[in-house]
Amino acid sequence: MLARVLRGGRMFVGDEVRQCTSSIPPISSVWHERIAGVLTCVPAGKRVEYRQLARLAGVPKAYCRVFPKILSKLPPAVASKAQPGTVAHAHERWTGEDLFDVFKNTSGLAGLNH
Repeated sequence: MLARVLRGGRMFVGDEVRQCTSSIPPISSVWHERIAGVLTCVPAGKRVEYRQLARLAGVPKAYCRVFPKILSKLPPAVASKAQPGTVAHAHERWTGEDLFDVFKNTSGLAGLNH
């Protein structure tokens, strides 16, 4: 089961867990769909390194070796946002720091404190 953690901390037996509505699409259980999903979030003018792409998509680093095949099936404008080595210019490097910021990307969670 995949889930987004909205607020970190410890959980105990009997704690309330609830499903919230969200404008953020659900995370796919298919790893190559997660790769494509992350790449569509890379801002214009930025690039993400394969190892960081693997981390953001929740796949083992070893999967990087098949990224070229996966990327070949994506539109060039999306696939070109991934780079196998280090992005040469730091200002072009995207780390994905706000990729999972649910509160930044969703207005439907106003009832939760953060």
